[in-house]
Amino acid sequence: MIQASLIGRRVLILHPAFFGIDVALTEALNSLGATVESWSTRPSNSVTAKAMLRLAPSVAERTIARTLQQRISAIDVDNFDTVVIVKSEGVSVAALESLRRRLPNAAFHAYFWDSVRNHQRVLAKLHCFDRVLSFDPADCAERPDWIYRPLFAAECYWRVESRGSKSVYSLGSFHPERMRVLSRFVEMAKVDGIESAHDMLFRGWVDRIRSTVARIGPRVRIMRTAIPAEEAARRFGEHSVILDVHHPGQTGLTLRTFEALASGRKLITTNPTVRDHDFFNPERIFVIDRHAPKMDPDFVREPRAGVPLARLPKFYSVQSWAADLVSR
Repeated sequence: MIQASLIGRRVLILHPAFFGIDVALTEALNSLGATVESWSTRPSNSVTAKAMLRLAPSVAERTIARTLQQRISAIDVDNFDTVVIVKSEGVSVAALESLRRRLPNAAFHAYFWDSVRNHQRVLAKLHCFDRVLSFDPADCAERPDWIYRPLFAAECYWRVESRGSKSVYSLGSFHPERMRVLSRFVEMAKVDGIESAHDMLFRGWVDRIRSTVARIGPRVRIMRTAIPAEEAARRFGEHSVILDVHHPGQTGLTLRTFEALASGRKLITTNPTVRDHDFFNPERIFVIDRHAPKMDPDFVREPRAGVPLARLPKFYSVQSWAADLVSR
């Protein structure tokens, strides 16, 4: 049902165009009655452009600002009543201040999809926002005016109905630390007789260089291109348990957490903060030590009562998440 509060709302989204977040957010807001325009904050999604954002952010922001300024100059005053900046990576203070001058009556909301520890540059931008939401509970605990808002699972995960084999599956982008944890987990699973399969996305030359310090085992399949959410949900349905390896510099729960639970799977995760959430159930969720992963093999092998297991509360749907990002 369309929420009356979003009918007639005019929303501008600035986003880094990753993980399909722009498409998911736009579709969700449209389904709730809002009119949405979406701007990418990356001049390119190439590996080189992404590396530039991390290695020389000030240079990348100046390049992005020139592109954004052309679009800012073309919009009419009061074209939008709400602006949502997702992550803010690549968006300079100057670009944000220019957009605020162009839209003096709009509310500016930020959603941080990373920890302050990993992206200190966001602190210089806080004066540009009327409302800040973050996926990281530790950051919100340190800043009482921030709103803790966990992530979501896209609609296709809620529709998974298959039981899946009694095995563990993971799907994620390459990172040396994630690869090290995954290697430890695979060795542990092999000793305990647990079946597992893992897909890891390598994004060009940067990951090839970084992978020289990691050991890639035979149960890890290398992907060269990202797969759509519908295909990821199908692969989830082939297994009963999903493994999530979060970034050690964050306390926020990953997309994978919610996708696993929304699809009716069990979850093995390295993130202990999952215990603090309303959906935590030790029969459904197993927390492992990233440095020395150990678990009870029966967690994977034990019979399952239903197909699938209980879904998440709808608070973790993309529609609920999107509505919270634009609420006043």
